[in-house]
Amino acid sequence: MLGSTVPKRVSPPRPLRVAVVSGAIVGALLFSYSTTQIYLRFTEPDQTPPAPSVTTSAAPPTDGHGSPQAAISTQVEITVGAEESSAPSPSQDAPDGTERTAPVPDPGETAPPGGHQSFPVPQSAPGTPRVSYQKIAYDETHFMGHVTITNASDAVVENWELRVKFSDARIVSAWGTEWEPVPGGFIARQPHWSNGIPPGQSITISFTARGTSHTPESCSFNGVPCSL
Repeated sequence: MLGSTVPKRVSPPRPLRVAVVSGAIVGALLFSYSTTQIYLRFTEPDQTPPAPSVTTSAAPPTDGHGSPQAAISTQVEITVGAEESSAPSPSQDAPDGTERTAPVPDPGETAPPGGHQSFPVPQSAPGTPRVSYQKIAYDETHFMGHVTITNASDAVVENWELRVKFSDARIVSAWGTEWEPVPGGFIARQPHWSNGIPPGQSITISFTARGTSHTPESCSFNGVPCSL
């Protein structure tokens, strides 16, 4: 009996099979390792620490030698005088008819002897108005004066006018009345807001002046001279 003519399949040699299998395993390992590295590279967080931020501030001015220079705050205060800060309140006669004492100057101010002087207006009728003067000397050429007019009559004194003159002085400012400067003195008149001087009441006119004459040379009230 004749055998089959179909050739039999010959199995490859065993060493070749081993090499093919080994190569496939090595390729799979390499592919897996490469894939893992790529994944880790994409998912690995950035370990680089952020650069510290820098805040820029203006450098303080220096004094030219490298050391900081302190800021300079300048405050200027102008003081005219304690007595000039506000107009003094008018003095009034006490119930017994005696005249109240004039305000006493501050310890730092100089009030020469005889600073408070009273000049009665010479009139024949009783209860005549009285004019008194108080001076406060700051130095030889600067002083302040307070002229007080007291109505000692029983009627209101209206539309009054007071004239004061110095031998060597110039009036700088005045308050407590309406006034106008004149050579060597001033003229004070009844203010438009006032209704006159009631009986037993007083008004005070304050002023500042420059000059060597601190005492009035003459005065008149409603045209009647004041006795000095």
